[in-house]
Amino acid sequence: MLKKGKTFAVYTFGCRLNQAESQLIKEKLLVEGLKETVISQADWVIINSCVVTQKAQKEVGQFVRRIRRENSNCQLWLVGCFADLKRIDHQLSDLPVDRWLTNKEKRAWLKGFLVPTSFKSQGRGLVKIQEGCQHFCSYCLVPYLRGKSVSLPADFVLNNVRRLVERGTKWVVLTGVEVIHYQDHNLDFLSLVEKILKQTSVKLISFGSISPLIGNGVERLIRLYQKFPQRLARHLHLSLQSGSNKILKLMNRGYSAQEYLSLAERLKKSIAGLNLTTDIIVGFPGETKEDFQETLALVKKIGFGKIHIFRFSPRPRTLAEKKAGQWGVVDEKTKKQRANQLAKLEKKLRLKFWRSLLGTEATALAFEKFGPKVASGQTDNFVPVLIKPIKRKNLGRLLKIRFEKIDGKHISAFQVN
Repeated sequence: MLKKGKTFAVYTFGCRLNQAESQLIKEKLLVEGLKETVISQADWVIINSCVVTQKAQKEVGQFVRRIRRENSNCQLWLVGCFADLKRIDHQLSDLPVDRWLTNKEKRAWLKGFLVPTSFKSQGRGLVKIQEGCQHFCSYCLVPYLRGKSVSLPADFVLNNVRRLVERGTKWVVLTGVEVIHYQDHNLDFLSLVEKILKQTSVKLISFGSISPLIGNGVERLIRLYQKFPQRLARHLHLSLQSGSNKILKLMNRGYSAQEYLSLAERLKKSIAGLNLTTDIIVGFPGETKEDFQETLALVKKIGFGKIHIFRFSPRPRTLAEKKAGQWGVVDEKTKKQRANQLAKLEKKLRLKFWRSLLGTEATALAFEKFGPKVASGQTDNFVPVLIKPIKRKNLGRLLKIRFEKIDGKHISAFQVN
């Protein structure tokens, strides 16, 4: 570590789990007496990395080189998934960093660290509950980089939620690689959520991606929404990846398109105003035109509120990289065409969902001033809104709003309380 009085900066790539860990890194260093500053002036720069795709890996590498040019005297640490990729891929060329810190080393560094008294809430806070995965989807590097699922003790999670609430946090996001894998002795993920709702005063909870393999847990999840309708965000991110059974099998996803559809319909029927979002990979090895059409048909049938679209990116050590030639490589031009076609459908479905909300009410967190008496915000069902009229004292608070009209990339909304 650097001596007290030195300055630091933390930059984060990738998922909300990385964001949650970066927040803990920042707070830990502040407690140790260091001061946060801009990257170009920092004595110590920590980059929390992502390599889930080739694009992400390239962006991290470019960023590291730029920082080294702009701040040649800093101590530059590259932590997280890029460090683990280097550990398993000895062909990987070194970047100009002073120290590599793997996910295991990062976890040990942050072990037992609670959100400290210096933390100032902006209204929404991230709480890490779990990391790692042992499912081994054929395209995914995560099990190789973060290892098997490891859960934080429930009491530790509860203490972090309480400390965030004490510091003004209204909305807590529970994060992990695969949150339904959470297990602390006999306490599973849904039991943890119920315990947080019963034993803390947090006003709103949302979670990271929920696996379609939740199975019988869906009925328990629905009962939680029925029991705590005002305190669970009406948003679930349920990763689909493909609507073709052939491709889902090659991906080793463990469910069929029909099983996913049944789950999605059950959730949308049971939770009013639910925004169901998803991830889809286009151009996976072996994906034919017919397979892609099956994906489009399923997407239309479900009616997602948002789709994150990824073009297949081969990752080292994964089965999809090894078998791509055997299964059938999809060329980049076709990947791009399919991504563009899906993006057009995504926009159409998203606007349809937004139109269904007009005239209804929701809870929204006001983020920051957007203009005179207007603030940007996000609703409990993850819709971006422009809220008016707004008072400065209401920034960082949960407000009751009414959706009025679609306004570009937002919905205009009026505060009703």
